[in-house]
Amino acid sequence: ELGPYLDLTHNTSLRSLTIGVPTFRDSRFVAPWLSTVLRRISSPVFAEVRFVMTADTAEREGLLSRFKWEDVVDVLAGSSLSAIKKVLFVVRGPKDGVSRGEIAQVFQRAVYPHFGRLTKKGVEVTSRFE
Repeated sequence: ELGPYLDLTHNTSLRSLTIGVPTFRDSRFVAPWLSTVLRRISSPVFAEVRFVMTADTAEREGLLSRFKWEDVVDVLAGSSLSAIKKVLFVVRGPKDGVSRGEIAQVFQRAVYPHFGRLTKKGVEVTSRFE
């Protein structure tokens, strides 16, 4: 429970938020945590969310596939975040010899399909590598 520990409701001019995604945690808890954080945003001008994650594991596709991205999309597609224009995945790594192109393909298969509702509304869903 985030309770009083994270309250974004007073940030009514918040335009963007960067959230570190604990990629190696149990996926059953990550999406609900992300959804809870996003639900706490009450800014009519909120336009961009950036999810920062690492790509340093051979199990990256399985991990990303098990996330309940639909829960996150439900919040982002809701009326309280109607100004959203961009969802950016900032991917750190990989350091295990896998090319960025291969990681991009993993995102194409395991993540992006869940964000169709947003892209149909004109929201840009993309990734950047660091």
